[in-house]
Amino acid sequence: MNRVTDKDNIAKGWMTRADDTGWWEVALELDARLRASYGFVSLAIDEELPAGPPHETGFVTKLDPANPHPPLRSDGRGGGLSVYVGPDAPPQPFWSQSATASQGTVTTFHRALDDSSREASQDAVSHPRPVYAYTPPGDHNTPLPLAVVFDGDDWFGDLKIYQAIDAAIEAQVLPPMVVLGIGNIDRADRRQTLGVRPSVFDALVHHTLPWFIAWLGERDIFVAPQGEWTIIGQSLGGIAAMALACAYPDMFGYASVCSPSVWWNPSPNASPRTLAQHESAGTATQWIRHYVQQQPTSHVRIAVSVGSAEGLLLEHTQDVVAELVSLDIGISIETYIGGHDIACWREQLLRDLAKFTANHHVIETPHERS
Repeated sequence: MNRVTDKDNIAKGWMTRADDTGWWEVALELDARLRASYGFVSLAIDEELPAGPPHETGFVTKLDPANPHPPLRSDGRGGGLSVYVGPDAPPQPFWSQSATASQGTVTTFHRALDDSSREASQDAVSHPRPVYAYTPPGDHNTPLPLAVVFDGDDWFGDLKIYQAIDAAIEAQVLPPMVVLGIGNIDRADRRQTLGVRPSVFDALVHHTLPWFIAWLGERDIFVAPQGEWTIIGQSLGGIAAMALACAYPDMFGYASVCSPSVWWNPSPNASPRTLAQHESAGTATQWIRHYVQQQPTSHVRIAVSVGSAEGLLLEHTQDVVAELVSLDIGISIETYIGGHDIACWREQLLRDLAKFTANHHVIETPHERS
């Protein structure tokens, strides 16, 4: 279970067979407000627990067949992640529904961030990757909010962000809006693309986004002015979103940042272990703090959220945010009950979008709803 029985707490998750029932059980003391992803791993007596993240082609963990909630992820073969929902966990009404009556359109592209098509290129910006576009249902005579989300293959894949946004629009929690998802080719590409990558930022700002705006215009879809756009990311994508918004505040006025990898720096040896190797947060996060301080942050608003069970990441992120606040950077932080977990991030994403787009709600004419 995410940040409950993983990492240094694996021993808490070992299950024992209940007498004469065939069931396996473990008792855990959990916060009633917790929402967490989890799964089961079956091991032989002399077999060790698999180390590291799941394989590219499947999941180490198996779904809980008795869980009444839709799985967070599923490979269609019984593998994936189920979701534990505590009795007092904040509701996530828009992530548990199937398709709504009014459905937007999702279009998938395969293109390089810098508009080139060098299949053999080792450069992250020049290798074609999946790019996803969500446009809302109906016709709209006013410019629409635009959000760009990293890890688009996750959000437009198992997570079905488009269904959640459809439902939130229908409930008038969100206005009709446009979402661009930047996908990854594989895990190695994700490490090369996310983090603070100026070449990726430049390609996204000067090539991908102009292309996308032109593509929308050809379909009579127009977006809000630059400076009102939102960039979204989590973990490595979170630190990328924070850095991109600070570097290009005249384009991205808002950033939704979950569990950012504040330990990141350009060294190939950088990893979350950095947080435990330094006594002070200032040393472990020196690089990203210096980077943000050097950017023309101006009016950008950054909403950071971190899980209560994230240990050192929570502590170090709080320190980073406190320092940036002291420099009059428009950044805030919220702690949710949970871990480093998409099961929590997905609702933080919608809450941030609702906050950032609050001024874009308009009353549409019957023609626009048809």
